[in-house]
Amino acid sequence: MKIINFPAAQSKIHPLLFLLLIIALGSTGAWAKSATPGVGQKSVAFEINQGTLKAKIDAINTREGIDEATKSKLLSIYQAAEDNLSNIEKLNAQTADFKAALKQAPEQTKKTAKGT
Repeated sequence: MKIINFPAAQSKIHPLLFLLLIIALGSTGAWAKSATPGVGQKSVAFEINQGTLKAKIDAINTREGIDEATKSKLLSIYQAAEDNLSNIEKLNAQTADFKAALKQAPEQTKKTAKGT
């Protein structure tokens, strides 16, 4: 018995398999991209200032139904955040002073060098 070879059928199957393989691999890349949330997106930043922290502290102090351990833990966290915010304001002021001093330093150096 002689084996009959059908090259026309095989040539149609291979490109079809190749096309399916390309589609399958291309779609897995799309799944991988959508599976990583937040990539390429801006994160949401919450504006926290002294006023909002004081309002939170007041709300915790006036709220009923919170056990004392939880209340004291929350209050300590909010008060630490308040302290950190005041430190940030002080450090920002110092940074501005240092930047101004850096700008003025060359002129003061020249004046000091001329005076001696």
